[in-house]
Amino acid sequence: MRTAKAWNGLGWVYTMQGSMQCADAALRKADSIVDCAVESDSVLRIPFLDYRAEWLTQIGKYTDAERIWRQAAAIGEKSLGKESPSYDVVWLHMGHPYASIGEYKAAQEALEHFLSIEAKVMPGGSLAQAVALGELGNTYAHLKDRSQAEPTLRRSLDGPNVTRNRHWQFYRNNTIHSIGATPWM
Repeated sequence: MRTAKAWNGLGWVYTMQGSMQCADAALRKADSIVDCAVESDSVLRIPFLDYRAEWLTQIGKYTDAERIWRQAAAIGEKSLGKESPSYDVVWLHMGHPYASIGEYKAAQEALEHFLSIEAKVMPGGSLAQAVALGELGNTYAHLKDRSQAEPTLRRSLDGPNVTRNRHWQFYRNNTIHSIGATPWM
């Protein structure tokens, strides 16, 4: 499985770099190893499904990505329970593309589910929670729900566990700019 994880990680890196053909090849190698090594409903499949779905969104195949993310979530729910933090990142990753394609109600559902799980695990906040809150705040704005949008975006800027993190500072600076530029403020 270490080899499969390495190919999967490489596929993720290629995806984030925009090298889609290389990403596809790496993810296929990971998938072929996983197909031979684990059962089809094993929780060990979840990160492989998650990365494949992310790749699919990057090439514009949102319906296929959603199907795969739902498969990953179903495996996690069946094996670990609906509120398990072991696979909650699937909900976060599913929420972003929904928001990008204008499926704001679906984005809201996915992001709120992620945040409800994370709040139990890391009540002090995390960078992932900040990103999810920012996306959720923007989603509320698109849904014309200012009563939720503004406080959610402001909560995305407050994270005692991450305020010293340089990635957090970059995120915070860019979100502050985006809050000031939104038409509903």
